[in-house]
Amino acid sequence: MEVMGLMLGEFVDEYTVRVVDVFAMPQSGTGVSVEAVDHVFQTNMLDMLKQTGRPEMVVGWYHSHPGFGCWLSGVDINTQ
Repeated sequence: MEVMGLMLGEFVDEYTVRVVDVFAMPQSGTGVSVEAVDHVFQTNMLDMLKQTGRPEMVVGWYHSHPGFGCWLSGVDINTQ
């Protein structure tokens, strides 16, 4: 089953993103697709980051392709 989440970090310069942490999100997934199902969870996580004084921001998202290696599908490219 695919999984997904958000990446936290900072934009260092025009070509560099430093990822320092990630958190998985509740999702509905299969072997070939994944979709976030609880947008309130994402909002609550971002609020918690602010409340605890963490300086990171959301710099991207991730999801898996179990058994297929690391690559961008056509859907991934269109989602960007």
